[in-house]
Amino acid sequence: LARRRRAYGEDHPHVAWAEVDLAWLLHEQGRDADALPLLRGAVPKLRARLGEQHLYVSEALQRLGAVLTELWQFDEAQSTLQEAVERFRTLPGHPVSGLCGCLGNLARLEWLRGQREAAVRTQSEVVATAAALPEVHFLRSVSETNLSYMVAELGDV
Repeated sequence: LARRRRAYGEDHPHVAWAEVDLAWLLHEQGRDADALPLLRGAVPKLRARLGEQHLYVSEALQRLGAVLTELWQFDEAQSTLQEAVERFRTLPGHPVSGLCGCLGNLARLEWLRGQREAAVRTQSEVVATAAALPEVHFLRSVSETNLSYMVAELGDV
């Protein structure tokens, strides 16, 4: 990130994407409070430099929504993830795997909010969407495992 800032300047999309990547690494380490400002800074830069239809904007929104969920900022997480889902559904060049990720994050948010039936419906959509991916794609097994966990928790073992 520091190298990219020196090479390209603060507002370049290569810098913004490096912020997104670093934020995701922090998220994976459980350091969501450290990830949040990076994502909040990167999203507007990506929008301004790459345009509203770019995949990186959608992916950054998905990651922002996931981090907000982990920080229990549920209202903002919901609107952010819903925007990301809509973008992955409608914008050209947005992969099925990205839609699966967005929907999975939305299902997790709904589950944490206590919206269990909504979470199961959303996770069921992930499973149906992931069916378009190759049979050995990890998102197929992850989506099915997550749905199985949810319905088992609701008593349907």
